[in-house]
Amino acid sequence: MKISNYRKFNPVILVIACISFLSGFAANPAMSAEAHSSHAQPDKGAGTLIIRRIPNLGNNVTVVVYVDGASVANISYGRTYRGSLSAGRHVLSVRALAPRWRTSLDRTVDVQSGQTYNFTAVGDGSGNLILQ
Repeated sequence: MKISNYRKFNPVILVIACISFLSGFAANPAMSAEAHSSHAQPDKGAGTLIIRRIPNLGNNVTVVVYVDGASVANISYGRTYRGSLSAGRHVLSVRALAPRWRTSLDRTVDVQSGQTYNFTAVGDGSGNLILQ
């Protein structure tokens, strides 16, 4: 009976897979305490967007931040999103990656250059996640 030589390569493949997986987390800006948006690069005509996530949404609930329909960051427990938005009208929304939170209500913001816009992702008491 012939024994396969693949067994000695299994640990090497496992190590490579783990390094690849973990490097994806290191490159993800949402994993840091202050995530920065790639949606709009900071410039003189930009405003700052800060979204906090309240703790009582749940320890294992991740909040996804959308700007103009595009996902820009994930906010996990104890984290805050901080990014730049170009001046003008933008539609913001948040969605929780948990079945408890049904929907999100969109929020329209008219961003002005140099201004900071602070929001908190909270539940509205009826199962919806909103920006307050």
